[in-house]
Amino acid sequence: MMDVMRKAIYMLSVLCVAALWGGCQRGGGEEGTAEVTLRFATRADGTDGTDPNALPNEGIKTLRVILYKDGEIYRVDRLRDFTGDESPVLVKSVKVYDVPLGNITFYLIANEGSIGKTYDTPKAIRDDFVEVNGMQKLLVKEGWKFFPLAAEDIVATGLPMAGVKTVEITEDTESLDITLERAVAKLNLTIENALTEDITVKNINFGNFMSDRVYLFRTRNVDMPDGTTYGEWSSPYNQTIPAGTNGTFVGYVYPSNARTGSNTYTLGLQTTGSNYRPSPIVQRTQQLAYIVRNTQVNIRATISKEATVSVSYEVTDWVPESVNVPPFN
Repeated sequence: MMDVMRKAIYMLSVLCVAALWGGCQRGGGEEGTAEVTLRFATRADGTDGTDPNALPNEGIKTLRVILYKDGEIYRVDRLRDFTGDESPVLVKSVKVYDVPLGNITFYLIANEGSIGKTYDTPKAIRDDFVEVNGMQKLLVKEGWKFFPLAAEDIVATGLPMAGVKTVEITEDTESLDITLERAVAKLNLTIENALTEDITVKNINFGNFMSDRVYLFRTRNVDMPDGTTYGEWSSPYNQTIPAGTNGTFVGYVYPSNARTGSNTYTLGLQTTGSNYRPSPIVQRTQQLAYIVRNTQVNIRATISKEATVSVSYEVTDWVPESVNVPPFN
């Protein structure tokens, strides 16, 4: 009889420990807190996760949730990894446990590895936090170490994205929608070979408008950090474009506001036979003067018989298909 009782007590103890451990793993449901489902998306409507306009590596690969309360970092959640999901991940839901009641700011950072960051501790976050117009922003200033990049170079870590929302959390709060915004812009370049012979483009040379830093959380349309400097970008291409056809190139850059001269926003091409001098990127008579995050700049460069490059552009939402841009005159 004693052996049976000992076994029963032992089994009861094991079950209690397992229950406590499971509660800890789930978050515990502490008094004065709420369990909140965060639904985040890369588009403002957030209604559909099957967006045909996103390229494979333009989605959410990893996600970090940071809770901010009473002017301080309350908690840093673990890094959530979605690289095993079907790409691109554009909409996702996660549960956040033990969210304190009251005024809470949720900071979401997607693909922190794309900017070489590991925001796993309050110190790591505070080191990059700066206050701008009363709002805390993460300032990334690693020079040109991570961006600009060509499309084939973002496969592993994707693109940096961020979202922020401040809400009053009550016991009845169950879910929140937060939009993630890409912290970069996409340059979608079409190179038209208007010659009667094939041409091999070795390098694509962008002018002095590549910014060296970015805020992860935007409050204005063109939101440039103090101290921003600009540099040129020469990206290897090494593609042969047959006569009468087009080549394409996709690159990603930080937002830019390089109003430093009439020939700042330019594009030139280096070929096996010659260098085509940089030409202003112009829409009719309006030259490109700034680049906004989470937009796409469709650029068309035409190589003509006069051995020059004519360049035109149009700014659109983040879409992959080519846009018919009026010819350069």
